[in-house]
Amino acid sequence: MADNYVKSYNAKEAKKDGKPLTIPDRIILLRSYLTHSENQYSGRKWHVSWSFTMADGANGARFKKITYSHPKRWVTDRIELSNAEEDRSFAEACRLADVTPEQVEAWATDDSQQGILQGPNHAKYDLKGLLTHCLKKSPTWWVNIVRSTVWCWTVFVKPDEEDCWCSEGVCWVNQYGTFCRVLGSDMADTLDPQELHEALVKEYKAKP
Repeated sequence: MADNYVKSYNAKEAKKDGKPLTIPDRIILLRSYLTHSENQYSGRKWHVSWSFTMADGANGARFKKITYSHPKRWVTDRIELSNAEEDRSFAEACRLADVTPEQVEAWATDDSQQGILQGPNHAKYDLKGLLTHCLKKSPTWWVNIVRSTVWCWTVFVKPDEEDCWCSEGVCWVNQYGTFCRVLGSDMADTLDPQELHEALVKEYKAKP
């Protein structure tokens, strides 16, 4: 078995540590206390992290070596996969990042290689599709009023079939690897980072 981890970024905890909130953090915090999702593979895959992000100039799917050296900034959910399930998930992550598993291994095992890894034809970050979250209920009452009056047109926006945002991509590769054993089916493009975490805890009984 392979222990994979979904890591969800808690921007407010990071702020307590002195890391300022970014503009995207402030926007996402209007509806989700978690602002980013990463999928960290097991030691079989060199503990590399994978996600969709706009950070580091990635604008889409990429691999990154993340040490998670500030554990309070991350909410961790563990997902046990068979080796075959992890292999399928990892192969799909490679396809979306436009790299081969051999390229990831060479990069991951070379300590001089930092930054991110992605190919020129990586799947892009779905900013337009992210607008589908604009009309979702927020814990802040006035945000709901603003959403219903300003963003009512977003009900007609549909997520892209290939491009993703972070939590959507992380959910997708886990579903792909397990033939939807993780979180069922047809829900990846409905989740923000907080909803992904809550779904893992509720439906998969994920453990830290």
